[in-house]
Order: sequence, then structure tokens, then C-alpha cells
Amino acid sequence: MPINFSGLASGLDTGSIVDSLVAIERSRANIFTTQKRQVEQRISTVGRLSGLLNDLKTKLDDFGTANEIRKMSVTTSNAENIKLTSTGAANPGSFAMRVTNLAQAQTSQSNVYATADPGVMGTGTLDLTVGSDAVVTIDYDSNDSLQEIADKITNSGARATASVLFDGTNYRIMVTSEETGLENAITFGETGDALGFTQPGAELLAAEDAQFTLNGIAITRPKNSVEDVIDGVTLDLLTESQLGDPDTIIQIAQDSTATTTKLQEFVDSYNAAIGLVTSELSFTGVDKDAGSLFGDSTIRALQRALSGVVSGGYTNGSETSSLGAIGLELDNTGKLSIDSTKLSETLASDPRAIDNIFAGNGGNDGLAKVLQDLVETYTQSGTGLLTTKTESLNGRIKVFDEQIERVESRAQSVADQLNKQFATLEQTMSRLNAQQQYLTALGF
Repeated sequence: MPINFSGLASGLDTGSIVDSLVAIERSRANIFTTQKRQVEQRISTVGRLSGLLNDLKTKLDDFGTANEIRKMSVTTSNAENIKLTSTGAANPGSFAMRVTNLAQAQTSQSNVYATADPGVMGTGTLDLTVGSDAVVTIDYDSNDSLQEIADKITNSGARATASVLFDGTNYRIMVTSEETGLENAITFGETGDALGFTQPGAELLAAEDAQFTLNGIAITRPKNSVEDVIDGVTLDLLTESQLGDPDTIIQIAQDSTATTTKLQEFVDSYNAAIGLVTSELSFTGVDKDAGSLFGDSTIRALQRALSGVVSGGYTNGSETSSLGAIGLELDNTGKLSIDSTKLSETLASDPRAIDNIFAGNGGNDGLAKVLQDLVETYTQSGTGLLTTKTESLNGRIKVFDEQIERVESRAQSVADQLNKQFATLEQTMSRLNAQQQYLTALGF
């Protein structure tokens, strides 16, 4: 690149002149830069709104069933006797319980053997039936060790497992049902060189059901984990009640604090999303920044849809109820707040109303699912309304970048052209100055 000493011949500051003219040319890009910045602001706002809506959708994952919404507290007077787990759908109540027998799985043993090596057994078959299952037949011969026979039993498909026990002197195969209860008892049949499972004394532990009383009512179940006796409560039976022991008392009560906390989390998440929407669409008497979403049709539609969901009616038994009826009030800005008094009254008089409004009747008619589906409509990857809006705005960014690049390219062309023209001028002026000095020296 030639060195350009600006204005040495002409006396003009050609560099400043070029810079000024090029700056004027480049200033045409300012409007595109400003518009690009405004669109980037909208993209950022749409991104924040999508994030808040997805947070709300995630929060509502815990509102799909009654046991996820309404919290219950369950206590026992003897935690060593019974473990309690609430699933939230229980009704308040008190129960006296005694465990008279724990469920157990059947365990049977084979004959005893001095060795577990191959050759200890001849050829034979073992028929094994668990409960009402089909008979499973296991074949073995002298090539099988006791462990290999045990593995065949375990891998046979029967609901039983087998292992080899060494008592310090002798070996034996132990077979245990995979599940407790009389309905899972094991029946054996043998042919050939028998293992001894059909012999007297082979049954070490008999299959037994759990037996207990609840408020004096005798109940039997095949397992020690009982889910179908008290609605919404799982009973894990741990020990048997001894003669003279007092009844174990089970207390079930509303955990109003936990339920209120859960509802407050929903309210906070919803308010964050609707708050941003309202802020973008509200007119405060001052012109909104061009980078806001004021007047945007997609955001207006979202505002109407959100308001419609939280202000709508939902089936509660034979009636229609709303968030306001259970204590979640809407203010004039579209935000929710909890009326503690009304919510407490609902929990006391009609706790199922909260379940019904949020979870519905097991279908898609509860507020939680309706609101989740709405959020999905706006935020789903590829087809969501806010997703496509972001893609459209990014398209405008690309157009602005192309326009700015064209202006920059034109400004550079102008700079190159002016520098070339001024360079030619300087050269011409330099030659004229030289000629003038020559003529002056000759006396002209």
C-alpha cells in the first residue's frame, strides 16, 4: 500500500475530508443497528418468557394427581411396629391396629450332601410350581454340581430362587419363593435321583400371609406392604404385636402447611410468567421502547389464554368450581394470591375440591394439564408459537446484518475512491508546483 502524506501538495487535510465523508456514508447503518438492537431485546424477552413458562410447566408436573397436590400427615404411636407412607389422597382419621402375623415366603431345603461337586447327584427331574403358575421342570444329571442345579432352578423362569448352603459339614440347596404369602407357596415334584424337596421336613419356612386387625376388623394380605386398606396410606408391617402390647394408633390429618407451601410455589411460578407478559403489554402513559413486545399479537393471545385457564371453572363432583372458590384469588393485574382463610376453610370442609380443580378426574380436564398443554403450545421445540416467533426475529436480525454489511461495503468503496481521487489530485498539484518553481527560477 502506498504511503499517503495527506495534503502535502494541495495544502488540504484530505485524510480528514475522507474520514468525514465516509462517516456520513456509514451513518446510514445507524438506523439498522438501532433496529437490530431492538429486535435482539425482543428475542431476549421472548427467551425469558419461554423459560418462565417452562418452569411453570415443570412445577405443574407435581399437580397431576391428588396425592401430589394435597399433603397429609400420618403418624404412628409405634414406629417399630408399623411404617406409614402417605400418598396424599387419604382422608383424616384415626385407627387402632394390631399385627398378629407377618407375611413370609416359603423356603425349602434339599437333602444334605458331603460334597457339592459334580457326581453328587444322578439323573433326575424337579417339578416346581409357585402358586397357580404353570409347572416348571428342571433336569439334572451327574455332570451337574449342586451350584449348577441351583442356577438351573433360579434361571428356570419360576418365581423362586435357589442357592447352596454349607453349614460347616454338609451342603444343601435352598429354594425360596420370590414373594410372600400363601398364594405364592411352592409345590415340588421329583423323579429319578431325587433332591429331597418332597421329603418330610424339607419345608423350613412355610408361606404365610400377613394378618392384622384394624379397629377390630381382621384383615389378611399376602404381603407386609399393604396399600389397599386405608385409602392414600401405605402400611409397612415391621413386627408382630406381642401379648399385652397396646394397639398401635395411626393418625391421619391434613398437612395444611405443606399444602399451602405447594400451592404458593405454583402461584409464584405463574405470577412470574404473567407478570412479564403484563409488563410488556401494559401502557403506562409513556411510549413503550421499540424493543418491547407491546402490542404483539402472540403475547396478547398468550395473556388471554393464561387468564382464561386460571379464571375458568373446573368440575368438582356434581358442581363447577374455580381457583377463587378454594382461596386462590385473581387481582386486577392478572396475578394470583392465596387467601389463607378461605384456603383453610376449603381444606377443612371440601379438601377434594383442590384435587379436582388441579388434577381433574384422571383425564385432561384438570387445570394442571390444561395449563401444561397451553405452555407446550407456546414453547414446544420447532412448532411452539414463541419458538417460531424467535425464529422469525432471528430472520430479521440476519436481514439487518446484511443491510449493515452492504452499507459498510459501500462506505469502504467510497473511502477507496476518495483516497484514489485525492492521491491523483496531490500528484497533479505536486507536478504543477514543480513547474511553477522551475519557471520562477528562469525569471518568468
